[in-house]
Amino acid sequence: MKKYDLLIIGCGASGFAAAIKASELTENKIKIGMVCKGPLGGTCVNVGCVPSKYLIEISNKYFLTTKEMAGLELSAKMNFTEIMDGLRKTVEELRNEKYEKVLDYYPNINLKEEKQLL
Repeated sequence: MKKYDLLIIGCGASGFAAAIKASELTENKIKIGMVCKGPLGGTCVNVGCVPSKYLIEISNKYFLTTKEMAGLELSAKMNFTEIMDGLRKTVEELRNEKYEKVLDYYPNINLKEEKQLL
């Protein structure tokens, strides 16, 4: 098993920020391990804030395009499969841009799945 100078439990926003800050403060000279139970980005990006805001925005647009107004006829069709595909694409893009690509600048930070440490 690799030895690390710092081991961070969690790959969400806080764990990610801690790893980057520790790396910068030590000029990338320490070995940092991040233990991930779930996907990179944690709850907010993958199943919390981002997906909920995406669905709220879709719902709001649907509501606005179906609301009856005097003299204005509007209609909208909802395709749940396409909505969920768009949601998955958005989550994947954010995870890639805000987390995965950033790690390219920090070669001293290594991601490990929880089961790899058992």
